[in-house]
Amino acid sequence: MLVSGCGSEGLQSQADPNADARTYATIVVLADWRDDQWRAFVEDHFVAWLNSRSTVQALRSTDVFPPGQTYTRDSIAAWLAERGSAAVLILNLTDAWGKQVIGGAAPSAAQSTADRVSGFNRATQASFSAVLADDELTTVWQASTVVVGENFANFDDLQNTLADNVVGDLLDKELIPQL
Repeated sequence: MLVSGCGSEGLQSQADPNADARTYATIVVLADWRDDQWRAFVEDHFVAWLNSRSTVQALRSTDVFPPGQTYTRDSIAAWLAERGSAAVLILNLTDAWGKQVIGGAAPSAAQSTADRVSGFNRATQASFSAVLADDELTTVWQASTVVVGENFANFDDLQNTLADNVVGDLLDKELIPQL
């Protein structure tokens, strides 16, 4: 499956052949962003995309596991197991780079990666990854892509393309239910 836009390396994905073949009815979307505002933005976007293209019950991680509390691997796995056929989709902006200007100044090292990408223009590239983990937090599917921002109007446009490709691949591999 290819990500639209010039310079895309395409979505590279793989389902674990040893994982139980099943379709997940509930997915908790976790955007692994340091900035809570961007985290919420990305989670909202992917939840809406999942819910509009599938019958999966998609939930934001911040609604399930509110910020400010401590969660262990066991407590997260227990929450998923209690719901049966639940999984977590972990999204990560692994890197971003390019020649860009935000508000007339080059981005500082202190700015988060998501902040830098949000104002991208020509020659900006971003590397994304996605992992679907089951109720034992074992990876059952993973994907990654590198995209160049030349044909993307803004971060929303890039995110739409990524969401469309991630959700499309999960549907193609029957990891989430069709509409």
